[in-house]
Amino acid sequence: MPIYKGDAERAPVLEAAAAIKQELIAQNLRVKLDDRDNLTPGFKFNEWELKGVPVRIEIGPRDLQSGTVMVGRRDIPGREGKQISPRAGLAQRIDDLLAEIQANLLARATQARDERITDVTSYEQLKEAINTGFARGWWAGACDDEEHIQAETKATLRCIPLEQPDGDGTCFYTGKPATKVAIFGRSY
Repeated sequence: MPIYKGDAERAPVLEAAAAIKQELIAQNLRVKLDDRDNLTPGFKFNEWELKGVPVRIEIGPRDLQSGTVMVGRRDIPGREGKQISPRAGLAQRIDDLLAEIQANLLARATQARDERITDVTSYEQLKEAINTGFARGWWAGACDDEEHIQAETKATLRCIPLEQPDGDGTCFYTGKPATKVAIFGRSY
């Protein structure tokens, strides 16, 4: 995103921004150069953030003089997510940053999911647990049992995790011996 005031600053900043774009494309990254003149930088920042763009690169006249750019991360809002980065090696830095952002988002989503899973041993516990997240428990039910749970609670069997605990247990719904754990939840 080029940032400049007046025509004197415009040409060199746009030239540098175009060069950065070509470097990033050579690194097999998707890039959009927002060189629209009729909008303020703040409007453009907000527009691209709403579209979900993970990294924003800002370059202005002072950045040209110092050989740096400002890099803004979408996953860390505010000033904490912005850092000055040297212009040299920028393509590799952005590639590494995208991998870091992906890992950060995955870790946050996994943590949020895990915080919302409640282990249940009875149908009454399932009814309570699905009000705030997911219910995980031993399952030996059939399709009819799933349909009954869905009709009464609006919760469905979301998945039978690939990683299962060792041993077996008692089905929270039927009371039968169970060898698999299942996760139930509502879709919103």
